[in-house]
Amino acid sequence: MIKAIYSINGAVTTEYKALKISEDYKKKKPSLIWIDICLENNELEQEETLLLSESFKFHEMSIEDCLFPQYPKIEEFGNYVFAAVHGIQLKPNYFQEFEDSIYELDIFVGKGFVVTVHAEELFFLETLFEKAKVRPQVGMKSLENLLYNIFNKVVSSYEFSMEKIDDKIENLEDDILKEPETVSMEEILNTKKVIFAMRKIAESQQTPYVYFIRTNNNLISKEHLVYFRDIHTQCARMN
Repeated sequence: MIKAIYSINGAVTTEYKALKISEDYKKKKPSLIWIDICLENNELEQEETLLLSESFKFHEMSIEDCLFPQYPKIEEFGNYVFAAVHGIQLKPNYFQEFEDSIYELDIFVGKGFVVTVHAEELFFLETLFEKAKVRPQVGMKSLENLLYNIFNKVVSSYEFSMEKIDDKIENLEDDILKEPETVSMEEILNTKKVIFAMRKIAESQQTPYVYFIRTNNNLISKEHLVYFRDIHTQCARMN
C-alpha cells in the first residue's frame, strides 16, 4: 500500500497511486515529497518498484534491503542516503513475545524527498501523515522537520517501552517479596528475554543517526543539526 503527500508551489496534495505519484514527481517537481509504503506480504508491487527504481533512481540493492531484515545502518549513494532503523510498537502480549513488537523502518532521504518503507502498519506514521494533511505548514515545513518528527517517534518508542517494562519488573519484584510462590520461573525468564532484546536494538541504534549530526552532510542544514543531536542523545541515554 502506498501513499504520498507533497508540496507544489505552497499547495499540498495527497496521492495513493504509484503511477500518479511518479508522474507528479517527474513533471511538477514538488519542493518536498513524503512517500510511505507499507509492504504487502513483504513484497513491493511492480508499480512501487518502478517508482523507486525509475523515478527516484534508487539502487537495486537499497530496494532489495527493504524486503529483508536489516541491522541498523546508514549507506550513502549519489543522490540519497538509505537508513535502516528499529523501533518498538508494543503488541498485546509483548512481555511474552517481545521481539514481535520490534519493527524495522527503512528510509530513503534526499534533497526534497523522504521515502519510508515498512513491513507492518505503523500507527505513528499514520498519525504524522494525517497531521501533515491537516497542518502542512507544520508537518511539511521542511525536510529536516519531517525527518526529525519521524526519527523522534521511533526513538521515543524505546522510552515508552522502558517505562512499561520498569512497571512490569516492579510488580514482579513486589510479588516475589510478598507471595513468592505465585511467581513462575517463566515470568522471570520472560523478563530476562525482554531486557536482552531491548539491549540488542538499543546498542546498535546510534549508528544510523550519527550521519545526520555530521556537519558535512548534504541533507541537514547547520541550524537543524541540534535537533538530530537530540535524537542521538536519546539513543545514548537509552544505552
